[in-house]
Amino acid sequence: MSFPSSTDSFAGFTPGDTLLADNHAAQENQQEAAIVAIENKVGTGASTPTSNTVLRGNGTGTTTYDQVHLSSDVSGVLSATNGGTGTNSTSSLLTTFLATIYPVGCIYAETTGVNPGTTFGFGSWSAYGAGRVLIGNGTSDQAFTAGATGGESNHTLVSNEMPSHTHTVTDSGHVHALTARNYLGGGSGTAANITTGGGTFVSSSTDNTTSATTGVTNQNTGGGAAHNNLQPYQVVYYWERTA
Repeated sequence: MSFPSSTDSFAGFTPGDTLLADNHAAQENQQEAAIVAIENKVGTGASTPTSNTVLRGNGTGTTTYDQVHLSSDVSGVLSATNGGTGTNSTSSLLTTFLATIYPVGCIYAETTGVNPGTTFGFGSWSAYGAGRVLIGNGTSDQAFTAGATGGESNHTLVSNEMPSHTHTVTDSGHVHALTARNYLGGGSGTAANITTGGGTFVSSSTDNTTSATTGVTNQNTGGGAAHNNLQPYQVVYYWERTA
């Protein structure tokens, strides 16, 4: 920009000068030329600036200002269409501030269930994370990527998820005792009756069967139902700003 450093000044007549018409005309012509020069600096290059225009410096040529093309007239506050706030009211300034700290992609939590677009008066918001807790992106004991889902609130264990364990059963085995009695002359009897059948009791002996075990099977137990897999929780409404 190249504003004049000062406005031209004209020397007045000195005492004794004659006020001639041509001398006066010369003064007027010089003054008119200076005015036109100023118009070329702050106007549009014409002696009559275009009405209802706002000018901005373009840094080139003799005329160092161009017209700013606005979608609507400016009255105190620049419109939002042209990069302004559109208003200087406190509520609108607060809305602009909130829109800055809650950009597209942010998550907002509240307990009323009212869409933040209604509460704040800006943006498009969608319910987010229904029935899920939030976890930070990154890797701890496993990798977690933003936007991914996983886990379950109820879970039924499968065999390889149960702790390794053993059921011990002791089967000591057993035998059955057999008693054999020998008689002379045939017949049979007992020690208390050794002559039954004409035989004569001679002796008796006791023997055992071979030791044997029996198969032992544990009976199944448990119902196989899913178990609750939730930490203590408090339910809120999550919203994601999408636009």
